[in-house]
Parts: sequence; C-alpha cells; structure tokens
Amino acid sequence: MSHELKIVVSGETTELMEIYINDKKIELIQDIKLSANANEKYHKIEITFPNLLAIDSSQYRDGELIQPYGLQETLDLVSKIPYIKVNLVDFTFD
Repeated sequence: MSHELKIVVSGETTELMEIYINDKKIELIQDIKLSANANEKYHKIEITFPNLLAIDSSQYRDGELIQPYGLQETLDLVSKIPYIKVNLVDFTFD
C-alpha cells in the first residue's frame, strides 16, 4: 500500500508548518530531518517525537500532558512508510 508524506508550509513568514501522512495531520513532532543525496538510491527521513509512552500514568494531570495513545497511533502509521527513522526522546521531570 502506498502512503503520502506531505509537508505544508504557509503564511507570509512560513509561520505555519503542518505535516501529514495521507490526510492525517501528524502532531507532537519535535524534529524532522530530510536527507536527499544524489549518490544514494533512497532518500531518508528522520522524525523525533517525545517519548510519551515512557511516562507513568500517575504523572498525567488534566490538560498538562498529552495522553500517549495519540503518539502510538502516529507511530503505527509512520511505521508503514519505508525509509523513515523514528526517534523517541525521553522527558525529565524536576
């Protein structure tokens, strides 16, 4: 099955950037890197998300942390696209 990755930049000063897989908007992206090289057969995309899956449920408070199920849904969708590397960055709480 084919999937489409779209990066939409709009606004006079490119203040709005949205990333979609097919028609689903991808949230929570901390960093995205695209590597295109004429000497390589395939381009590479690396996306970094916060590791919400590692947060203990006792740390959830109303409206302060996003629940991890949205991240898992996104990871499941991204995993279906070849040549995308996903990184999860852990949080540190003080």
